[in-house]
Amino acid sequence: MPRIRLLMAGLPPLLRDVVSALAAEEPRLHVVARVGVEADLEAVVEAHQADIVMTRAVDSSPTDFEALLLSRPRLRLFTVAEGGRVCYVDRLIPSRTVLRDVSPDELMEAILDVGPRGPAPVDDDG
Repeated sequence: MPRIRLLMAGLPPLLRDVVSALAAEEPRLHVVARVGVEADLEAVVEAHQADIVMTRAVDSSPTDFEALLLSRPRLRLFTVAEGGRVCYVDRLIPSRTVLRDVSPDELMEAILDVGPRGPAPVDDDG
């Protein structure tokens, strides 16, 4: 049975201990490393081939971890906030939409639906 590799990065000691205790009771989960906030997260994730990264939100936004998620599309990122009362889970999820009997307007609407960040800027100068 493959084990899920969990990396804890910059978690407060109490939360780190709670997660470690939970992981110790779950045979499918293996804590591969515990690192501080100063660690190079991308390098540590790569070195340990982490499946899940659990870190704390310190003035971070979802885009702060975009490069990490794009470099490891199957990674799940748990960002703990509000003293451990809230946890955000970020991951890349493939999406597929069926367009049936497509009209030109529906086709254009689907093409222009590029997500919450909007379209990438275009350099008209060439």
